[in-house]
Amino acid sequence: AKNAEDKQHRWRVAVIRANEPNAFALPGNHIVCTTALLDLYRGAPEDELAAVLGHEVAHVVCRHGVEKATKSMVTSAMLFTSVLCGDFILALLLGQATTLGINLPFSREMEREADHLGLKIAAAACYDPRGAINAHRRLHNVTQVMQAGMARGAGGRAVVIVEPPTVLSTHPPYEERVRLMSELMPEAQAEYARRDCEDKRARLFSRRRR
Repeated sequence: AKNAEDKQHRWRVAVIRANEPNAFALPGNHIVCTTALLDLYRGAPEDELAAVLGHEVAHVVCRHGVEKATKSMVTSAMLFTSVLCGDFILALLLGQATTLGINLPFSREMEREADHLGLKIAAAACYDPRGAINAHRRLHNVTQVMQAGMARGAGGRAVVIVEPPTVLSTHPPYEERVRLMSELMPEAQAEYARRDCEDKRARLFSRRRR
């Protein structure tokens, strides 16, 4: 039983080579991040990358992948039935409506939930939750200069990212996410303080300097 519990709380992080700064969660406690994401946060406070990873951990904890798969199965069954009945126009409209009116709002709600829990996870691990806002600001700044095709990470290395239009994005708009995080920040900072994180971090950094 103890081995099963240990496996349940064991996380694996894989890094893949890609030009787009990105991270995503997979069932089974797996987190995947790209080399471009690491480049983007190279030289930045580690709290920022921790916030991104905490967000992805939250997706797994909340079982968002399972929820999304279940909803996709229901939608696929409806589309399949429409095609069998010969109503191809209905199938096409249903597919478009699902993407714009069902899947995206559902996915955005999951992102909001992951933002909330991700702040708590980062704080519980003694990473300053305020790093989450800076992390999202850094990503937002990169997307703003994508018209030119290139941007610079915290360490000065070139990275590339492509941002879809807001209406087609599964993430809530940047301003909305920052506002939500700001509202949740007192709760996360209280968790950070409750765990005496400042003292723990001071001792850790002191050992690193030796």
